[in-house]
Amino acid sequence: MSTAPVLARTLNQIFNAALNALFGVFGLVLLKMFVKREALAAGLAIVLTMLLAVRGIFDGGAAYLNAAAALLIVTTIVLTIQKLGLVATIALFLVNFMTSSTLVTLDPSKWFFANSALLIAMPVAIACYGFYVSRGGEPLLGRRLLD
Repeated sequence: MSTAPVLARTLNQIFNAALNALFGVFGLVLLKMFVKREALAAGLAIVLTMLLAVRGIFDGGAAYLNAAAALLIVTTIVLTIQKLGLVATIALFLVNFMTSSTLVTLDPSKWFFANSALLIAMPVAIACYGFYVSRGGEPLLGRRLLD
């Protein structure tokens, strides 16, 4: 594909990431409303989501490795929702969607190198912008370095 369809598909992933993050936050809030404890709600969310994820662990490779990877991913998502909030969860899903469905290369002789560079640059740009905004007007490397 050329760069325009890759860019269009990536921009579509922003909507998908926001939608998935909203559903995840909504589900965790509902669980917390029912069980009244945040830690129990997070544990229950991990267990319930693993019940959905377990259906895909037998597709290929070692099932225990796939189950461990699924548990790590699900736990990361639930803890991101619980500890960091909606914006961080949207960023998590966006980077996941952008990187999981593409071929990425650092070899400039490959025909899809431009698309790879674009897809590598987007999460890096998001991270740099997040770092810049999180500084809250302070110098980027702190005052002690500049003094």
